[in-house]
Amino acid sequence: MRDIVLVAAAYLLGSVPFGLLIARVQGGVDLRRVGSGNIGATN
Repeated sequence: MRDIVLVAAAYLLGSVPFGLLIARVQGGVDLRRVGSGNIGATN
């Protein structure tokens, strides 16, 4: 049971776009609308 909970928690945590959240909190920028539109390293 513990393994299932850990896998589910890891999956949910991995689906959160932290790059987008940090950019919004720190600079108020929506990275999806700036540059290449990619939230990742290419922007």
